[in-house]
Amino acid sequence: MNTSDGVLHMTWMPRPDPWPGIIGKLRQQGAAAIRSGCPIHFLVVSGADLPSSPGLTWLECGGSPGWLLGSRLWRHHWIGGSIPQGTRRCILRHAGTADLSLPWFLQRWGTRIISEHHSDPVSERAARRGSTSARPWDRFADALLPIYLRHIAGAVGVTPEISASLSRAAPGLPTAWCSNGVDCHGTPFRGRRRFAGGDLDIVAALGTEAPWHGLDRLVTGLRSFRGPHRINLRIAGRSHLPDENGPHYSVTNLGQQTPADLDRTLAEAHLGIASLALHRAGLRQACPIKSREYAARGLPFIYAYDDPDLPTGLPGVLQLQGGDDALDPTAIVEFAAALPANAAESLRRFAETRLDWSCKLPEYLRIARSMIP
Repeated sequence: MNTSDGVLHMTWMPRPDPWPGIIGKLRQQGAAAIRSGCPIHFLVVSGADLPSSPGLTWLECGGSPGWLLGSRLWRHHWIGGSIPQGTRRCILRHAGTADLSLPWFLQRWGTRIISEHHSDPVSERAARRGSTSARPWDRFADALLPIYLRHIAGAVGVTPEISASLSRAAPGLPTAWCSNGVDCHGTPFRGRRRFAGGDLDIVAALGTEAPWHGLDRLVTGLRSFRGPHRINLRIAGRSHLPDENGPHYSVTNLGQQTPADLDRTLAEAHLGIASLALHRAGLRQACPIKSREYAARGLPFIYAYDDPDLPTGLPGVLQLQGGDDALDPTAIVEFAAALPANAAESLRRFAETRLDWSCKLPEYLRIARSMIP
C-alpha cells in the first residue's frame, strides 16, 4: 500500500456488524478508485477480520479494540499505529475525540490528517436532547472537537452545511465538502416499471434504524388514506414499525435482505423512500447513499431534505416538506402517476455522470492535495 503521493482513506470500525451500509460504501469506493486509476486507497481498522477487496484493505487490530476501553479510550492509539509509514495525506473518517490517546495521535499525525464528517454531532445531540445520546461523555467529546480540529490539516463534510459547521467550530481551519456517491458499475438498472393505477408499491431500504428516516410520517398518513388506490410500503432493513394491513394500505417488514433479494425488492417497486425527517438529526442537508442507489437503479424516489447534488426539476424525484407532520399519500400517488416515460433512464444517466464514485473520488483527491500539498 503506497500512499506517499496519493491519499489514504481510513475508517475506524471496532464492530462492523451494525454498519453494513458503510462497509458497502467503502468497498464501492475502493473498486471505483481501482477502475478510475485514482490514487486513493481505503483502509478499515477493526476489531473483526473481514475479507479485503480491490482498493480496500481490512486490518484487524491486535488486542481487544472492540472492548469498551479499546474503542472509547485508546482508539487513536490503534488508528495511529495502523497508518503506514510514509503516508503523506490521510483522510480519517471522524472517530470521536473523547480519547486518552488523542494528544499523542495529534502530535504524531495531526499535520497529515484531514477529518471526514458525515454528521454534525453537536447539532444532532441538541436535536435529540434528553435522550441517552446527551450523556456527559458525549458533551465532553463535543467540547474537545474544536481542539481536535485546530490540530489537524483540514476537514471535509459530506454537505456544505456540515462543512460550514466545522468552520464555525474551528475558525481558520481549511474546510471543504464532497458528497456521497454510488457505484453505477455494480448497481443493476431496474428498467421501467411505471405506475398505471391499482397498487402502488413503495420500498424503503434502510441500513440501520434511526429516527431521521421518518417512516412514521408516511405510516401515519397511510392510516387515514382512503384510496382509490392501495399503497404497499415494504421496509427492507431494521425497523421498529409493526406490520399493518389496512383497507387501502399495507406495511411489511422484510428485514435484512441479501443483495440478490434486495435487488428483486427494488426492481418490483414503483418508488423508493429516502429520509423523511432529517431535522431529527439537527440537519437540513443530506446526501444519503440510498438515494444515490435509487437513482443508479432508475428508481424514482421521495425525500424531505435539501440535497446539494440534486438540481431543481430533476425528473423522477419528489421533494416533500420536512417536519413531523403526517405525509399526504395522495400527493405521492399523483407524483407516481405523472412520472414521464423516460424517468428511469434519466435518473440512471444522471447517476452515471454526476453521482458515480468515479466522478467523486477525483474531488476527494483534489481536496486532500489542496489541504496537504
